Amino acid sequence: MVRWKAGDEDSPVLPSQETLERLLCAALIATYPERGPAVQHWLESRPKAPAAGPKEFGWSHMAGWYAQFGGEAFYRHLWVDKGVATELEKRLRACGAWRVAEALAE
Repeated sequence: MVRWKAGDEDSPVLPSQETLERLLCAALIATYPERGPAVQHWLESRPKAPAAGPKEFGWSHMAGWYAQFGGEAFYRHLWVDKGVATELEKRLRACGAWRVAEALAE
């Protein structure tokens, strides 16, 4: 079992629940700070929409900046961006999930 934890302070630009989506959003926003408020504004502007949860935050980043890769390749593509990959690794190491990822990669 992997316990996803971004370790970032609560913020309106991040999902409140500690999930994989929060971790990836935190890494994206650390690399591209201007994207967090843009996603937050988009999510708040949706007419009669349900409350935004982790999936809405994560997929909003995908749709806004990675749509050309498609949903399936979104997570893989994040590792191509050196800034995002560095931020992801930092957070995965902090929560102990990096060693699990290394074990699975063998």
